[in-house]
Amino acid sequence: MSKAGVFVDDKDKIFARLLSQRGVLEFTYVPVDTELALLANRIITSDPAVVALDYRLDEDVGSLSPDQTYKASAVAQQLRDKAVASPADDFPIVLVSAEEKIKEMFDPDRTAHDLFDRVLVKEDINKDASAARTEILSLIGAYQVLTVDPRYKLETFLAAGPEDRIFVDIQELKIPVETAAAPHQVVGFVLKHLIAKPGLLLDAADAGARMGITPQSFEAVQAKLADAKLQYSGQLSDGWPRWWTHRLDAWLTKLLDARPVTLTASERAERLGLSIDVPLEAARSPWTGKSDEKIAFACASCRRGAEVRHSVNAFEGPLPRYRVGRRICWDCVQTDRYKSESPPLQTDELDEQVAADVRAMEKPAH
Repeated sequence: MSKAGVFVDDKDKIFARLLSQRGVLEFTYVPVDTELALLANRIITSDPAVVALDYRLDEDVGSLSPDQTYKASAVAQQLRDKAVASPADDFPIVLVSAEEKIKEMFDPDRTAHDLFDRVLVKEDINKDASAARTEILSLIGAYQVLTVDPRYKLETFLAAGPEDRIFVDIQELKIPVETAAAPHQVVGFVLKHLIAKPGLLLDAADAGARMGITPQSFEAVQAKLADAKLQYSGQLSDGWPRWWTHRLDAWLTKLLDARPVTLTASERAERLGLSIDVPLEAARSPWTGKSDEKIAFACASCRRGAEVRHSVNAFEGPLPRYRVGRRICWDCVQTDRYKSESPPLQTDELDEQVAADVRAMEKPAH
């Protein structure tokens, strides 16, 4: 059954069409032609499965007076407030903007609470509308589960098995979910703390780095990972594929007969390839260009597999028990690439002298 969405814009209908797919997800365009409270009520009474808001709703406002204009954040705040009062009627809210820097403005780490489940840039939608649509449908599915059963349980939401529960049964994880007042608070917490950051779950880049292989080899081996039941299959997994860290580590340790990070990337790729009968290419250090490094994680900036000895800590403040700290490879430090991320990364002050030395170094020839 097709999901019905609402796309609010002050003048442009094209992105409502781009994000729609007949019989799957269909957005109805809603113009900005009335004051804030009335628009919010119009959206809610249409009973949408999802709402998409263009950021700049105040450019072509027709008969609205200047003191009646508003941006997407004001609409989202109205909708979120009403959802807390009526959690069963909650729905995902997606922000759409032509400006890449909008991601930084509404980064969950920088806002008091999460108004938007996802921030989409119009250029990215133009390039791959199907990817954006997949994420939106994943959000809709998660909300539907939460609106049906108001007893929010983290284990259920994550589809955690018996072997996962010791890693999920952490107060810092469970309490924010189980005391949430509405579905958007649960989804926002999981996206921010489990999906967006490495720890309990790993994305493809971090999982591939843990295995010591290239992104291309990781794609080739995903069927094997699925057979071994390493993939996260809970809510939001369709839109954001992830792998359970503890399951992956246990599987690798068994096949490699050693802890993964004690072996070089080339050793891991060779042993693992023989074990699962899939030829694998070893990841190479972004700094030395060699595969005999102990690749352990994906750089927080470039997302290439990197090693601890040629990286620095990214500043993140105190980390909860279920998280692992992100690191920035020396190559991104030397080129200042990490500073151009959205939102920008910072090196931890404890590693700033190392970073300063790296900037003055000559990179090894590859």
